[in-house]
Amino acid sequence: MILSEDNFRKRSKVVLFLFFIWIGAAVCFLSYFTVIAGDAYIRMGEKLAWRRASFGGVRGRILDADGVALAWTEQSYSLQVKPPLEDRLCHVLANIFPGYDFNSVDNFEIPCLSPEQISGVAALIADSSRLKLITVEKRITRVEPEVKKLVGEVDGVNGVSGLELFYDKELSPKPGLYGVMLDRHGNWVRGSWRLETKPVNGADVRTEMSLREILRQGRVVDVK
Repeated sequence: MILSEDNFRKRSKVVLFLFFIWIGAAVCFLSYFTVIAGDAYIRMGEKLAWRRASFGGVRGRILDADGVALAWTEQSYSLQVKPPLEDRLCHVLANIFPGYDFNSVDNFEIPCLSPEQISGVAALIADSSRLKLITVEKRITRVEPEVKKLVGEVDGVNGVSGLELFYDKELSPKPGLYGVMLDRHGNWVRGSWRLETKPVNGADVRTEMSLREILRQGRVVDVK
C-alpha cells in the first residue's frame, strides 16, 4: 500500500508528536531524581553512612574542706589494633611503637600510652577504623578506712554509696559526641571523623570537714 504525501505527513507529525512527548516525560523524570529528589536521596545516603558515638569526660574529684583530694580518677590510654593494616600505616606505627609487630594477623593492644605516643597516633586513629584509642579509668580513694567509708564506691561510672552516690549528679561527666562515615564494609572513610560536641568533665565537690577532722573524729558523716 502506497501512502499519499498528505497521509505520510500526517503520520509523520503523529510520530514526531509522540516522540516529543516521550522526550519530555524522560526529561521530567530525570529532572525529578537529579534536582528535586536528588538532595533527599543524598541526605538519606549520608544518614545511612554516618555513624555517631559518644566518649566521656572525667569524673569530678571529692575534696575535703581544705581542698585535699579524697577521691579522684586516674586515666590511662591503650591502643587497640585490628589487623590487617596497610603497609604505610604499619611503617608509621612501627616508628611510634618499636618492638611491636604490626604485620600480625591477630588483634592486640598496646597499654599505657605516653602523651607523645597519643599525639602521634591521633591523626591515624581519625583515619582508620582498625585503630582504636581506649580510655582506662581507675577511681582512686585515699587508703584511710574513715575516708573510704565516707567517700563510698562507684560501679563503673556511677556512684553507688557514700559521697559518690550523694553527689553523683555533680561528679558525673557529660559525654562528647563524634561522627564518622563508614564504607560498605563498615570501615571508617579516611578523613571523615569529626567532633560534634566536646565532653564536659564532672565538677569537684567539697566535704564540710577537713581530712584531719575526719580522721580525728573517726566517724562518718551521715549521707542519705
